[in-house]
Amino acid sequence: MQAALNGPSGRTVLESTVLTIGSSPDNLLVIDNVKVSAHHAEIRPEEQGYSITDLGSIHGTYVNGERLDFNTPRILSPGNSIAIGDTVFTYVVQDEEQIETLLSAAAEQASSPGAPSSDEETLPAQTAYGAGIIGTPPETQQPYMQPVYPGTVSPGFVGPVPGYVPATQERRKNRLLVWIGLGLGLLVVIGLAIGGYFYFTRSTPEKTLDAYCNAIVGQDYLTAYNQLSTSLQTTERESQFVHILEAQGRVTSCTHGSANINGATALVNLIFRSSSGQSSNSPVSLIQDSGNTWKISVPFPPSVTLNTYCYALKNKDYHTAYDQFSSFIKNQVTESAYETNESQGESSVGGISKCTVSNVSESGTSKEQSMEPPLTDIPATAQPQRKSRLALWIGLAVIVLLVAAGIGFFLFQNRSSPGKALDAYCSALQSGDYQTAYNQLSSGLQSQFTESQFAGVASEKYSQVSSCAHGSPDAAGSTATTTLTLSYAAVSKEDAAVSLLQENNAWKISQGVRLSTPTKTLTIFCNALKSGDYQTLYNQLSSRSQSQVSEQLFAKAAQVALEADGGLKDCTVSNVREKGSTAAGMVALTFGNNKTETDTVPLVYEKGVWKLDIKQ
Repeated sequence: MQAALNGPSGRTVLESTVLTIGSSPDNLLVIDNVKVSAHHAEIRPEEQGYSITDLGSIHGTYVNGERLDFNTPRILSPGNSIAIGDTVFTYVVQDEEQIETLLSAAAEQASSPGAPSSDEETLPAQTAYGAGIIGTPPETQQPYMQPVYPGTVSPGFVGPVPGYVPATQERRKNRLLVWIGLGLGLLVVIGLAIGGYFYFTRSTPEKTLDAYCNAIVGQDYLTAYNQLSTSLQTTERESQFVHILEAQGRVTSCTHGSANINGATALVNLIFRSSSGQSSNSPVSLIQDSGNTWKISVPFPPSVTLNTYCYALKNKDYHTAYDQFSSFIKNQVTESAYETNESQGESSVGGISKCTVSNVSESGTSKEQSMEPPLTDIPATAQPQRKSRLALWIGLAVIVLLVAAGIGFFLFQNRSSPGKALDAYCSALQSGDYQTAYNQLSSGLQSQFTESQFAGVASEKYSQVSSCAHGSPDAAGSTATTTLTLSYAAVSKEDAAVSLLQENNAWKISQGVRLSTPTKTLTIFCNALKSGDYQTLYNQLSSRSQSQVSEQLFAKAAQVALEADGGLKDCTVSNVREKGSTAAGMVALTFGNNKTETDTVPLVYEKGVWKLDIKQ
């Protein structure tokens, strides 16, 4: 089996060694693009094929449109699309038999008379270490040209023969017409169904009055109240409406005539009788609201209002009686003054035992004025100062606008942004508030490790963050990228390419935060070495290194070596480089006798943790 990457520049054959990909010239496959990191990704041979690993690139590596997690191998399948920067490759696999067949065909073509001469340039096959293309494409076969018979068309004519229509084309036209006809018929049926539905379910004055009458007879006053227009409900509360109906006694029958509709208004004669013997036969008005629903705008005739007033007086319900007054009267007397005056008057005459209504007449639309009683027994009060009310409303409007502006400014200042999320993360790390720092991570990143694991690693005494800074985030829609710089006292610092995304309208760090890094491991190594903590120092070794020496012998050898040079004064880490599951960093040691030593320390990624891979 032979695997390869097919890309814009040709074919790259995958071999038994690791193929490194990036923009740096030291890679085996170099991609010169601003979206490609220096050491972007690598492809490794596996038992069942090849795997690709993103090495922590800023812009990511995508397989079939899915971004890979950092340092997590992904097994490739034939036909997978691999996107690195703006370059897209296709992973292909060929069996040995297919390769032999292709080589045989190429050899036969080379021995044919039309083969190129030996002095012509031959392109080498491209491997992971060179550029070129395997073989050359087979000669393009000329398409079949239908012969042109004399007298049919003129020489050089390009296009179909005039007057000739293939049978298949005619059948396609007929099928198209059938489908168009079916489509139009279906649209007509759907249109009729929708139109019929809206026609039979539309609101009408009669339907509104039917619901109103049924609700009144059934004493469902809430449903009856809901048939009133919005403007009427703002002036007449539901409790007032119920009091008026109760004052008539239980309504035993309610019917209506046909509606006289004039535009968005209607007039319908309403007839109802109550158990108390009262009856009414007068028109009610309806209007269409903004939703084309018919609502009652004038529900009761004058006689109902007067009956309600009488009923309230007999029962000393001065609140209901006062509610029957027009706004003109209410502007001249308060409810409390009316109640005091009415109760005193009734006391002087021994109360009201009977109140009847008769000879009610209406004049046009001035029903409210014709129902107003004389005001000889009602004390007048001064009208409110309209100018003062206007000034009050203007002042309230200004206050509301100022409050709204303040709230808007507060929300704007406290809105989430990539920079604020990184600031909160850095501040929390430096202050040891690891819960807040963990909360700045996306749900996807939090699913990789728990808060306790994050806090345990961040609080490690030998690798605590002393300073944290970030660059200006480069935001594009709901994602952003930047560089995060972490310093570990005077021992080391590292730059991490981090990505952020918007999650529930809050910016969160989605990539670039890892529990273990080569720099952290080397920092712990330095600080443990300076503190003489040989157990922690030994725990930083890989399993292979630990298999070569016991912890006791390792500690003894390290102690003897340090004592020979007067102890360790300083240890710093620099120039840390990752490459897949391996890494290396420079460790500079300064001993007590002022002797200095700089070593390149290799590391290996082992069970999710970077370890020192030191040969004893």
